[in-house]
Amino acid sequence: MRDQPATALRDIHRANCVIVATSTLELGIDVGDLDRVIQIDAPTTVASFLQRIGRTGRRSGSTRNCLFLTTTEDALLQATAIVRLWKAGFVEPIIPPKWPVHLLGQQLLALILQERSLSSTGWKSWLLRMPAFSSIPIEDCDAITTHLISNGFIHVDQDQWMLGPKAEEEYGYRHFSELVSVFTAPPIFEVWHGRAFIGTVERSFFLAPPDKRQALSLGGRAWKVLEISWSKRRAMVQPEPGHARTRWMGGGRSLSLELCQSIRAILKESASPAFLSKRGAERLQLLRQEFSWLSNSKDECLPDANGTVVWWTFAGRAVNRWISDLAATNSISSNSITDLSLRIVEGKESVRTIRKLMLEGNTPLPSAILPQLLKFDDLLPKELGVKLHISRLYPENDVKTFR
Repeated sequence: MRDQPATALRDIHRANCVIVATSTLELGIDVGDLDRVIQIDAPTTVASFLQRIGRTGRRSGSTRNCLFLTTTEDALLQATAIVRLWKAGFVEPIIPPKWPVHLLGQQLLALILQERSLSSTGWKSWLLRMPAFSSIPIEDCDAITTHLISNGFIHVDQDQWMLGPKAEEEYGYRHFSELVSVFTAPPIFEVWHGRAFIGTVERSFFLAPPDKRQALSLGGRAWKVLEISWSKRRAMVQPEPGHARTRWMGGGRSLSLELCQSIRAILKESASPAFLSKRGAERLQLLRQEFSWLSNSKDECLPDANGTVVWWTFAGRAVNRWISDLAATNSISSNSITDLSLRIVEGKESVRTIRKLMLEGNTPLPSAILPQLLKFDDLLPKELGVKLHISRLYPENDVKTFR
């Protein structure tokens, strides 16, 4: 077979070709014409589902089709809810990220790089007329430029601004390619024990407060985190007795409010969707029996054996994290946060308090540490950086809808 020409191999395998890939395969770029897509479990959005099924049915006489093989009850509900939304004509809207103040700093440095120098007022006519930046208050713009100057990103010579030594140090590598590129590699941290390199770990492991941060598992043993360098993406550790776990990227994306509400609707309905297999329909009926307590209210609170309350919001993990952080801001404990629910330790009275705070428009303080979650964070003063992260941490539209 190795000596046969490529055309002969294509003829042999054309009728029975199977591609096995992770969800990161861009079917529209790498493979654009499929007869059938088989998805293990379910994507997290209707748009992702359409991206997959849209690569099928392109040949004459064929039809678009996609088969979900769900391995868990959660995946069954998620896949059914996605198809339900699709059949209703719903696709997630494209909402541009709000308040891109970090990119204002990046664009200012890129403009100085382009022009060699700028006057202290001339940059405003270039950048502040852009729609993305026109709504940023002038006091925030001034705070950014003051930060850039005081930290050496911009060098001032009389009335002219030029790139400073800090900008050269941070972004001068490879002809400033990092400055002119908004996108960056996923934030993977190196883990070191003294001078020994242990391995890499995903950034989310370090976002918990230090007193709640668990030991991580690398190289077959547990490690205690001693020090973190966010700018260098490096963690220093020491051996820790016992067992540990490590978080990795993938599978952790929060479901939207619309998808979670679709799951709730499916659990309340009685008829089985026609697109489910017999086994899928039978399992769905068993799940509906488990959730037979669902009423017509938008959320439910069920007490458990420990005296705590499970608050079934069906709002998505990001909204539930917002609720949890709002509770913590007001000295109310919560845990066990999922896409569909969270647990309130103090009981139903605390839930009523949280609901009142939500209606009054109270905002939470984030429980996670917020260092450099976005590229060019270091171009912002600390207070604007925190404000930016809070605006990105919680889904504003979903929170408003759930309120």
